[in-house]
Amino acid sequence: MAGAHCWACRPEADAGLVRLALDWATNLLWEELRFTWWYDGDPQVIAAWLPTQRARIATFATRHPRCKTAADALIAVDRLRAGHHSPWLYPYGMGELLRLAPWAD
Repeated sequence: MAGAHCWACRPEADAGLVRLALDWATNLLWEELRFTWWYDGDPQVIAAWLPTQRARIATFATRHPRCKTAADALIAVDRLRAGHHSPWLYPYGMGELLRLAPWAD
């Protein structure tokens, strides 16, 4: 097909990359990435690859300025690259439950 683009160049692929980058970077920041499905199981392979995708994620974020996922993916990749901890609280095992607000009659 003349003028056809590869699947990896389509906007849908960029959106998928943004979601994947946020998920993997956040899991790495939380030290929770279970990379057992890859043959060597080394999470550092992902940690090294994510910053190489920053420009593509930033381009998507520029095209979609209201996309919180893209903005968060940039934050996560930058924090990972800088060696910082996650800016987000870990959602499990915090041990504190919120009390219900009393009903106002």
